[in-house]
Amino acid sequence: LTVHDFDELRARARSEAPAAITASISAALPALVAAQSVSARLDQVPRDLADDVRPALDFLVGKGFLARHPAEVLPQLERHVRAIDLRLDLAEKSPSRYRELAARLEKSEATVAEATAALRRRPGGARAARDLRWMLAEYRVGLFAQSLGTARPVSAERIEKAVAAALSRPNAR
Repeated sequence: LTVHDFDELRARARSEAPAAITASISAALPALVAAQSVSARLDQVPRDLADDVRPALDFLVGKGFLARHPAEVLPQLERHVRAIDLRLDLAEKSPSRYRELAARLEKSEATVAEATAALRRRPGGARAARDLRWMLAEYRVGLFAQSLGTARPVSAERIEKAVAAALSRPNAR
């Protein structure tokens, strides 16, 4: 990369960045609006339920979320936040069904947490870790808010296979 190439790249980035930032914020805005009501609702539910659900909301729209998520998933955030609201509905209407699904989710969450910790120590592992966390987010939608649909087929078994594949690569990419 020459100095001239670098200067051209920098000029291009300066001209394109404002539009990209505006597009990202516009794509995420509906999720932020939905997150406000979900966050307020979390203040009204039992503490253990709020503690179960809040990390998912923080992953979706918490501090640094625009930097954390690739641009192509930003339009999906609202669906994921709405899924959290439906998850809270299920916990209120059918506590036993909620506990059953939460137990299934907990196993996958532990698997992904362990894998992401290992992947982050590898070159290129951050992208694989992010992909696993998004797969887990889709699994939450599939478990608690089936009516909203998932962006791709997902199950505990698919998550386990994805984790095994990611961990078996010498350098996760």
